[in-house]
Amino acid sequence: RGVCATGYIAPGDVVLRVPGRYLMSSRTALDDPDLARALASPEGLRLLPSDRLGVHLLHEASKGEASRWCPYILQLPRRYNVMASWSKRERAMLQAPFAIDAAKRSHDDVERAWKRVTPVLRALKMTVGFCGMGAWQWAHASVSSRTVFVPFDAAGALCP
Repeated sequence: RGVCATGYIAPGDVVLRVPGRYLMSSRTALDDPDLARALASPEGLRLLPSDRLGVHLLHEASKGEASRWCPYILQLPRRYNVMASWSKRERAMLQAPFAIDAAKRSHDDVERAWKRVTPVLRALKMTVGFCGMGAWQWAHASVSSRTVFVPFDAAGALCP
């Protein structure tokens, strides 16, 4: 993963251009009528942009090979070692109080997001395996570590 510059890149220079149809984003979420309906519901409208992208990712993952995003989803890591997914015991092993506090806040943020998205995931009638906290931790970590900037969405987009 990554890009290496072999020369000077001036501010504002375009380094990479990807056609929008190849980005998993809030726009491609609207291509699925069920997902678009769930995101337009009162519960869906309360989601943060990153929540919406995480729901989109889980919804596509739940479709398996029927999803056009399946090859991309299959190459994503199955687990991430990020503080948000650490257990209480793992967080307690940190030595500095500020680090323990940061890890707890990170975990709590993901848990609050999961509580926000749960009604939307249920409305999509996804199987239990895609609605639990573990699935949400995976989707959240994927979104927070794999998105690229796009000017039309604060969450960014996933770029295969």
